[in-house]
Amino acid sequence: MIRLRPLRPLIRTSRTHAGWAPKRVLLALAATTIVALLLLASGPARSEANLQSLTLIDRTLRAIDRHYLDPDRVQPAKMLSSAIEEIEQMVPEILVTDKDQPHFTLTVGLASKRIAQRPMRTVSDLDRVLRETLTFIGKQYHGDVEFDDIVYAGIDGMLRMLDPHSNFLSPKVYKEFQVGTRGKFGGLGIVVTIKDGWLTVIAPLENTPAENAGIKAGDRIIQIGDESTINMSLTDAVNRLRGDVDTKITITIEREGKSPREVTLTRAVINIESVQHAILMHEDKRIGYLRVKSFQANTIADVRTALAAFHAEGKALDGMVLDMRNNPGGLLGVAVELTNHFLRKGTIVSTVGAHDRLLDRDVATAPGTEPDYPIVVLINEGSASASEIVAGALQADDRAIIMGGRSFGKGSVQTIFELGLDAALKLTIAQYKAAGTESIQLVGVTPDVEILPVVVDAKSMNLKRDVLTNESDLDEHLGNLRAKGNTPQAKSPFSVPHLTPKENDDDREARSIRDYAKKPKIDDDFMVTLARTLILNDGAGTRTAMLGRIAPSIETARQAQQQKIAAALKTFDIDWNVTPAAGTPKLSLSYRLLSGGKPVARARAGSTVEIELTATNTGAGPYSQLIGVGQSKETPFLSNREFPFGFIAPGKTQRWRTPIELPENLSRQTLTMPIDFDEAHGNIPEPIDVKIPIEAIDPPAFAFSYRLTGTKSNQTLATGKTIGLIADIANVGDGASSEETFATLGNDCGEKFFIETGRAKIGRIPPTGTRRTHFRFHLSPGLINPECKMTLTVADIKRITVLTDDIAISIPDGELTPPQKRSYQSPRITIVAAPAQTAATEAMLVGTIEGTFPIRDYFVFVGEKKIAYEPNAQRGTTMPISATIPLEKGNNRIIIGARNTHDLMSRKILVIERTEATTNKKTVPPVK
Repeated sequence: MIRLRPLRPLIRTSRTHAGWAPKRVLLALAATTIVALLLLASGPARSEANLQSLTLIDRTLRAIDRHYLDPDRVQPAKMLSSAIEEIEQMVPEILVTDKDQPHFTLTVGLASKRIAQRPMRTVSDLDRVLRETLTFIGKQYHGDVEFDDIVYAGIDGMLRMLDPHSNFLSPKVYKEFQVGTRGKFGGLGIVVTIKDGWLTVIAPLENTPAENAGIKAGDRIIQIGDESTINMSLTDAVNRLRGDVDTKITITIEREGKSPREVTLTRAVINIESVQHAILMHEDKRIGYLRVKSFQANTIADVRTALAAFHAEGKALDGMVLDMRNNPGGLLGVAVELTNHFLRKGTIVSTVGAHDRLLDRDVATAPGTEPDYPIVVLINEGSASASEIVAGALQADDRAIIMGGRSFGKGSVQTIFELGLDAALKLTIAQYKAAGTESIQLVGVTPDVEILPVVVDAKSMNLKRDVLTNESDLDEHLGNLRAKGNTPQAKSPFSVPHLTPKENDDDREARSIRDYAKKPKIDDDFMVTLARTLILNDGAGTRTAMLGRIAPSIETARQAQQQKIAAALKTFDIDWNVTPAAGTPKLSLSYRLLSGGKPVARARAGSTVEIELTATNTGAGPYSQLIGVGQSKETPFLSNREFPFGFIAPGKTQRWRTPIELPENLSRQTLTMPIDFDEAHGNIPEPIDVKIPIEAIDPPAFAFSYRLTGTKSNQTLATGKTIGLIADIANVGDGASSEETFATLGNDCGEKFFIETGRAKIGRIPPTGTRRTHFRFHLSPGLINPECKMTLTVADIKRITVLTDDIAISIPDGELTPPQKRSYQSPRITIVAAPAQTAATEAMLVGTIEGTFPIRDYFVFVGEKKIAYEPNAQRGTTMPISATIPLEKGNNRIIIGARNTHDLMSRKILVIERTEATTNKKTVPPVK
């Protein structure tokens, strides 16, 4: 790993690590939901003292200037643009225009300022402009978004232009990051999640206070101390459950079919288990199984414990299965130390900086600790970073064969710079080469034995390896040190398909529970079984020797699995056997869009439709194992859609229907699913584009009124007494809400304000329909706040429609603000002019906003770029919309948001397609 000297300025270097695979990859739907639903504003102005977080900009840029891997990627103009874009997404009132001019205009509400952005040659120029921008925002913005959070967004935005793994760590995120790398903390020993609105136990860790108290998977934690967990965020819940070692905490557990019970637990040191191990026995043969889930501070100690158990009583191992599937990485030094246990010589990893300059090299320390038994390493597409170093080094240094799927391809190294104010910077400072020679950036580690999971199912056929997100799909990813442009990927010398059952939600939950057990459950694991077979039949001390011997065993496994797959496909009248190539086949294709088994011209959002693809062989030779696979990066639910045809003799026809569940919030548009083909003998037909016209469904819109029960007007609220809040919820929209419509009451007052009932499933509400929901809460003794805040939310999860409002309750007189017994709803947006399709580079958007309360403002996004913000100077109950929309080729997702003076917000989404003149793929007209 790289060792940096401490910096003289305020930034200092912390641990160096290989990092984790990124979690920044979001579906477009999720991204636009965040933009549309989380923009709120109203609150106090910031004082000069609140602007101290601006110092983080200077410290971040100094670290970038001195230590970033590739100085050519530090482009201040692009970084500024990205920082501004991130801020615009966070705060509705902020808009920047003339971004391509020497001076841009920054608008914050009704205030504007011209800011010079050129010249923009150095990070000092960027520092000046961003500081000036944020200082003006700090003085003029009066909303609910904390100024520190705006600064954090700006810093993270500018980092986004460097690479996917350079990130700003806010104080809250950095605290969690430190817990992850330390591998231990004070807590109870339970893994929790939010399920159906409840804090739910996934699994208790073994030999922890939680397990010893009898807490089980599926238990709900309904109370922590004196505070209800209803609608509590997962982060808040975890922070309350953690604490100093030897301190006590009382939680209330609810188990299905039983009454709630209180449990008082004493917090202990909780080690985050990163290692599982077991002995795989076969007659008198002993094979060690070692699973490393991540590389953290306690991993090596756990590995040594496992190795000691393997060698107990002087018994020798006959081989090792090292499982690093779904290992996202972690601390680089730990990965190097693990590798050193198995290598006698050779370079484990070289760390290189800009221009391929060698910064550091870690070499195996002879003689290692483990004998020369055969090793099989298991990896997959979820194996990233530090786990790729281990796999790549053991492969390149001839120590182990690699089995599974190609790894993620993250070949960069990040270092943590502590910036002060409890924040930090994770910055890419180098790339590494596994075994000192091979850069895995973008290409990953290629397995020697590729395992292809196969699912044979009418609704989710999966015969080909899914195209999943990897390093090369991330925005602004780094290139490979050894190549420019497209980096070639090696092909696995052996490949084995594996017929596996379709995984459902219960299977995934059971797998999550197994992940947190100390002892692995691998009896039915095909890859582990095959690895054990190869070691027993063909084991050798080196990778080269083992690869020279495994062909018969691999072929036996391949043939057995092929027969199982062919038999399963036969039930669908698909012949998956390979016949000899003869003559030249030719394919004629057509498709239909079906709903309920009948052809339709348009697919209705929220419905399940079928794409029926018909393939006719009009040539003189047969097709073998012919399959079409639909992929769409723009529309993830259209990716990895398979159309298996198998054997098609000349003159014969095969059909396959693939069902597609369409999201309920789709706008009217035409989706495109490109389909590529594959065939056993390389007779590959031309790709086609399947067009799916979408008919949008009218969305719901919510209004609510509320009133207190169990208390009298102008009377002080009593402690310990249950108080009711009745919410009458109306659907004032044109369409019905989905069955997944919920109402929740959130607590913004603290643990002395206890919500007894705070979540209700409302279900479907037709237009003009109403539902009544009852919430209950009480005040605990010791509440000193004269006013408490609650958050009332109605949300249709499937149609992404939300209405939320803060309600303040006065303790002395029981009055509510906003006043009770009134109806509250967000503005109604109507678009009167916008093309569905055009060849022009821009389009006019015209509409109106109406409401029962004065309209405050509106804003418009195209994708994630804000292109308009208009405050309503007249503050009337109507407001016109007019915006010029820039269009890129393909579908452009337009989001219009509008707010009233009660800060209730609505949104409207539409899609405008900018048509292309030509395409390189054949578009087959659908059969009507």
